[in-house]
Amino acid sequence: MSLPSPDALITLLQELGWLAIPACLVLMTVSAVVPIPAELPAMLNGAVLGLWTGSAVTWCGAMCGAWISFRGAGWLHKRFGQRWLGARGQERVAALGQGTGVVELIVLRLTPIVAFHLVNYAAGIARIPAGRFLWTTALGIVPGVFAFTASGMAVAHWMSHPAVKWGALVFVIVLVGWRLRRRG
Repeated sequence: MSLPSPDALITLLQELGWLAIPACLVLMTVSAVVPIPAELPAMLNGAVLGLWTGSAVTWCGAMCGAWISFRGAGWLHKRFGQRWLGARGQERVAALGQGTGVVELIVLRLTPIVAFHLVNYAAGIARIPAGRFLWTTALGIVPGVFAFTASGMAVAHWMSHPAVKWGALVFVIVLVGWRLRRRG
């Protein structure tokens, strides 16, 4: 079984009408829990729902996924942390959580090379206060939400333009010809 093409997925979601909103919300939430790139569903939201609705769905889904990851990691750590880390390791983790402030959390959210999932799980394990985690996440993900949702809109628009399709085809033909010529 193969995955549908991006065009087919966009068309399928658009054909759902208003049900595309909860479908995109679920996709975004799942991608924010499972360690896969959450940027792809964010771009899909932009392509299907537009900038404002797509950004709102992306933000809500990311927040839901972040909360699930945060609480799940905290629950697992509470149940199994002593066994995995020992008493001394538990003390270190608790100290890390208490020493992580608002600025550090916002910087982690704004740093593109730090995985969204990693921050969610680490914050839950480190027992960062839930309120601090939620509001810093809510604020810190806004730039990325708009950037990836808008880029999804742009890609969908560009890919629907015939000149881009022909241009991509010419580019591939030239690239293949160049590679074949270099080998020969």
